[in-house]
Amino acid sequence: MKRKKILYIFAKDRSKYLESKEDFPNNLLYGYDFLKKHEYNPGILTKRTRLLRYLDLPLNFLFNCYFGVGFNIFFILFNLKTIKEYDLVICVHDSVALPLLLFKKIGIFNGDICDISIGLAPFLTNSIFNIKEKLIRKLLGAAKYVFVFSKDEQTIIKDCLGIKCDLIRYGVDTNFFFPNKKKFLNRDKIIISSGDDSQRDYEALVRAWKIIQNKKNTNLNLLIVTSKIHKEKIDKEIISNKVNNVTVKLSVDYSLPEMRDLYSRMLLGVIPIKSTKRSVGQIAVLSMLAMGKNVITGVNSWQNQYCLNEQNGLYTYLTENYIDLSDKILCLLRKNQTKKQKNSFETIRNKYSSEIMVRDILKKIQTL
Repeated sequence: MKRKKILYIFAKDRSKYLESKEDFPNNLLYGYDFLKKHEYNPGILTKRTRLLRYLDLPLNFLFNCYFGVGFNIFFILFNLKTIKEYDLVICVHDSVALPLLLFKKIGIFNGDICDISIGLAPFLTNSIFNIKEKLIRKLLGAAKYVFVFSKDEQTIIKDCLGIKCDLIRYGVDTNFFFPNKKKFLNRDKIIISSGDDSQRDYEALVRAWKIIQNKKNTNLNLLIVTSKIHKEKIDKEIISNKVNNVTVKLSVDYSLPEMRDLYSRMLLGVIPIKSTKRSVGQIAVLSMLAMGKNVITGVNSWQNQYCLNEQNGLYTYLTENYIDLSDKILCLLRKNQTKKQKNSFETIRNKYSSEIMVRDILKKIQTL
C-alpha cells in the first residue's frame, strides 16, 4: 500500500521549535515529529509573513466574533500550490481547516482533510434555521476526519451538524514534563497559574486570593503567567481587591524549559476556568500533573474522559465560584498536601502521554 503524503498546517507558529535546538514538549506538534522519525517525511506549514497576518485580520475578527475561531484564508490561498502536493492535510485548529475545506468544497483542492477542532463547537446551537450551522455543516462535511478533545464538543457537532467526529484524549510529553528530584522541588513558597486561553477565569482567582490572605497570615506568593490581554484585566482586579503577593508575567517572557522549572518549584498549580462546553486547561493541568504536582481546576467536561482524581493530584472546584476555589486552596495548604504526587506522573505516562495521543490520531486516519 502506497504511503500517503501528509502535510501538517498549524494555526500558531511552530517554526521556532523546529528551528531551535532548545528542548520543547512534542505534544505541540501533534505527531509531526513522530511521523518524521518513522520516515514518512511529512510536510509542515506554520510560518506566515506579516503581510499574510495583516490580510487575514478582517475575516479573523469577523469569524472570531461569530464562530469563536479565525479564518486564515489568505494563508491557505498563498500556500495552496504546496498543499495540493499532499494526499492528506492535518489541520491543527479550525481557523486553518475551515478555509481549506471551503476550497475542497468548491473543487480547488481534492485531497483528504483532517480537522483537529479546537474551540468551534460551543458556538454552535441546535437550530436548523441558523445560518451559522448551515455554513459550518457544509464545510465540516467536506472533512475526512474531525477530532475533538471533549465529550461535549463531540455531542454538539454530532447533534447540531449531524457530522461524525472522533473523541481524542490529549496527551503531554512525559520526556519533557517529569518530576525533578534534584533541583527546584518545592524550593519556593509559590502557587502558579498559567495559560493564555480566553476561557481562563483569573478574576475569580484574584478574588479567591483575597479571601486566602484574609483568612491565613501567609507569606505565599501567587504567580500568574498569561497573555497581555489577561494581564491588563488582572492588574485592574488586583488594584480593586487590594491584594498582595501577586505577580503577573507575560507568557512570551518565558521559554518552555523555564516554565517547566517554574512548575518544579511551585507548591501548587491552579488553573481557573470559566463555564464552557469546550475543553479548557488540559495542557496546563496534564503538564503540572506530569511534574508530580497537585493541581486545582474548575469542573470541565474533558475531565470525564480521564481517570484522574485527588489520588492522582487533580482537585476540582465549582467553576466560576471563587469562594469554593479559595476553600480548595486553603484545604490543601492546611492538610499540607502540596508535596510531590508519586502517582500522577505514572498515570500521565501510562495513559495520557503525547505518544498515546498521536498513535490514537494516526490509527484513526489509517496511517498506522
